[in-house]
Amino acid sequence: MSFVDQNNFIKIVNELQEEAVRNRLIMSELAGMEKYVSETYVSRVFYEIIQNADDCNSTKFHAFYENKNLYIFNNGRKFSEEDFQALCRSAKSYKKRGEQIGYRGIGFKSVEGVSQKVSLLSGDLEVFFSREKTQELFDIPSEVPLLRVPHKGAINDEYSFRARSYMKEKGLNTCFILHNIQEEKVLNDMRGMNLECMIFLKSLEETNLKIDEESLSIKIENKSPIQFLNDEIRFFDRKIKQKINFLNLKTFTSDISNIKDKGEIEEQEIRVWKYKNIDIATNIEEKKIIRLAKNDAYTHAFLPMLTTTGVGARINGDFSTDPSRSRLSPDENTKDKIDSLIDLMLVLLKRLDQELITKDEKDLLEILIPYKKSQNFSISPSYISNKIKEKIFIESNIDMQNFLLKPNWANIDDYKKMAAHSNKKFLIFDQVSDVDYYEFFNNLGAEQPNLKSILLILSDLEISEVGLYAFVESILKKYLGTFNVISSKGENKDLAKQSKIFICNDGIPRSGKELSDSDSDLTVDYMYLNHIFNIAGNSFKSIEFCELCGLPPKLIPLNFITPFLSIIRSINRPFYREILQINGLEKQVEAKRITNNILKENLNNLNYITKANIVKKERKEVQNNSSKSLSKFNMAEILLKDKVSEIQTVSGVKGYDLKGKDEYGKDIFVVIKTIDHVGEDIPIKNIELTVAKNAGYSYWVVIFLKSYSGSHTHFSVIPNFYSFLGENIKSKPTAFSLCCTEYQQKVPFSKIIDHLLNEVKN
Repeated sequence: MSFVDQNNFIKIVNELQEEAVRNRLIMSELAGMEKYVSETYVSRVFYEIIQNADDCNSTKFHAFYENKNLYIFNNGRKFSEEDFQALCRSAKSYKKRGEQIGYRGIGFKSVEGVSQKVSLLSGDLEVFFSREKTQELFDIPSEVPLLRVPHKGAINDEYSFRARSYMKEKGLNTCFILHNIQEEKVLNDMRGMNLECMIFLKSLEETNLKIDEESLSIKIENKSPIQFLNDEIRFFDRKIKQKINFLNLKTFTSDISNIKDKGEIEEQEIRVWKYKNIDIATNIEEKKIIRLAKNDAYTHAFLPMLTTTGVGARINGDFSTDPSRSRLSPDENTKDKIDSLIDLMLVLLKRLDQELITKDEKDLLEILIPYKKSQNFSISPSYISNKIKEKIFIESNIDMQNFLLKPNWANIDDYKKMAAHSNKKFLIFDQVSDVDYYEFFNNLGAEQPNLKSILLILSDLEISEVGLYAFVESILKKYLGTFNVISSKGENKDLAKQSKIFICNDGIPRSGKELSDSDSDLTVDYMYLNHIFNIAGNSFKSIEFCELCGLPPKLIPLNFITPFLSIIRSINRPFYREILQINGLEKQVEAKRITNNILKENLNNLNYITKANIVKKERKEVQNNSSKSLSKFNMAEILLKDKVSEIQTVSGVKGYDLKGKDEYGKDIFVVIKTIDHVGEDIPIKNIELTVAKNAGYSYWVVIFLKSYSGSHTHFSVIPNFYSFLGENIKSKPTAFSLCCTEYQQKVPFSKIIDHLLNEVKN
């Protein structure tokens, strides 16, 4: 393109004015179209003008607000005849698609939405656009567009002089002046700008915007020359600095001390890869390539859009967009660019399969792994992985079945050992979540180990203690049902018993079968067993797990078994019968059965604490309250009256329920507990234990036994409760921190039965 002198520009101005007069109706239609464009491009005015500056090879872009005018400058190529024609006419552009950003010829029309008049100064060209001036060309009132018909000269010489002075001072070539702008719209437009808009521009290196007390400065610099990752992929690094002074609108006042960020400079290093007709970019932090969060990874058509890529990187290309250039249109042209991305991923996957991939190539592959359930370029969540799968099948030179996926519980060293044992390759990506990792590679055919295959591996392979802790935790928390099925049915029912799951006291993992066959004094590491029981929430799952894995019952410490005796005695399987035979537990259980039978046989005669059969000396008081149900607090007061006076009910949060005085006037603190059957654990809160320890003899416990009907039938009073706890107190991960066990040995219920019978007879 050749530059023309002022006379040729004047000739174009005259031609456009004459054309407007001859086509009044067309001018009216163009006015409507211009309004539509400005509404469509809302909040993207700066984007469109920056795009034009980059297309004319500008390295600098400046804008400032003064006297209700917005001055916009660049130092790019001065306006030519073709540029001027394209600016004035709609959808007429000499730019080539793919080589320059704006090719439609309508983007600049967006300024109509924020300005009433526009001036243009570039080299010998000085014109302005004004609806009022254009309407003077017609003999009747007419609807006319703003940016179709230019007029010679300047709107205001003062504004023109201000613009040319600034251009000369800063070495700039072109200026647009937007007159009488809508300041708030332009401010919001500027506030939406950030360093993201500069990443993929070809020429622009410096952007400075200032409106009143708010400003934005962005500077981009190439940190490294273009390098070749391999024969097909190039990359370079650039550093972008931005300085923002935006008012914090949530705390807005006229005081400019509220300016956000106080002008601090933010720096961001960016790596940009080039492959065929697309660019890929992500951040570098502490010399590490970063996989972007899915909501930070936007598609760019040289400038950012609102469409996310669905992968961990920004993707730039000559994508088709909607008229506002803010959203991607998934047409064939767009899919062509996405195909380039898919081809790039295939190149990297092939090198991965051939074990030739470099660290830099693997970093690139990691950020390109799609996010699960996130649309890829507004198409579908699995579009990329499905297209890759199709091409792998057609080309048949990449075999993803050669890879074993990492179990989410496994550490890196154990995973590598498991892959090697299975004659598979491993896949490790630090920044990819388990969900995205499994979704992508499993879809491509990589093997995801299941519980059965892991148990088979562990029957031959020893993994680390840390790995076993994590594996057992995953079973007990997530896969116990599947584990139960595998370990109890079919040809694999002994697989768990053959897997090296138990860490022994010598630090070596062994299987339940090895421990059963061993004649040595081997035991299972106490802390490891404690971990199993804690993970299961001290539920019966822990015992079931030990049974399924073939752990000899003699290796399970008694304190782990005690809470489950009532369940164990109800199961007639060898594993549980053997547990009962250990340490005379079978006899203890039988004694409990006898005690319970006595209670059941005498239930009708032992309603000691019911209204009908209360002891005679309290019968009258109960009758006076016959319309009310006695609470456990009322019953405790009745039982303690002979020994404790001045009884008051207090809040249980203090560590006791009742407070009174003994015969010597000493304070007595009473906590009330209710159990459903003999031998049941009594939950003890930490605060209760603390008070019991401090109060000594003065801390009493009243235990009530409830019948099947829900009424309280039996009781036990234990003074000096803390003194006999000792080994009968233990930690349990329940709603309470501690439990008292074996209390029936201290206050046998068989003796209480005799006492109650005598009371009732009397």
